[in-house]
Amino acid sequence: MVFDEYVSGPGVRAYTSDQVSDLLGQFDQISLQLIVDDIDAAGTLELVAQHSADGIHFVDKSPLIAGAPLLHGETTILTASDPGTTPSLTYVRFYVTLATTARAHVRIHVTLRDEGVAGVVVAPHPRA
Repeated sequence: MVFDEYVSGPGVRAYTSDQVSDLLGQFDQISLQLIVDDIDAAGTLELVAQHSADGIHFVDKSPLIAGAPLLHGETTILTASDPGTTPSLTYVRFYVTLATTARAHVRIHVTLRDEGVAGVVVAPHPRA
């Protein structure tokens, strides 16, 4: 699990921890499951992937979930994935935003896979 927090809205971005951004950036494929509960008003949720080469300056990579409905008093389970079609920079993080929902408990579970490339050998530079 990379995120387990209460998120308040509307429009407030809640980010995954910097402690996991290096790990998330090491894999080609990322699948996510969000469990949203303790929703105190109906609204929608957005999940966006960001990436960075230096771990400081992040840019949006892709919206993974946009406008997912949340219902008061219900538990909502959502899934999303980044298939790795566009390579990520070194560091990856996610942010969650709620629209019109005052507050909800959000958990994000992540599965990481590395497709890899057969036949490629990484060797040190000859001058190293």
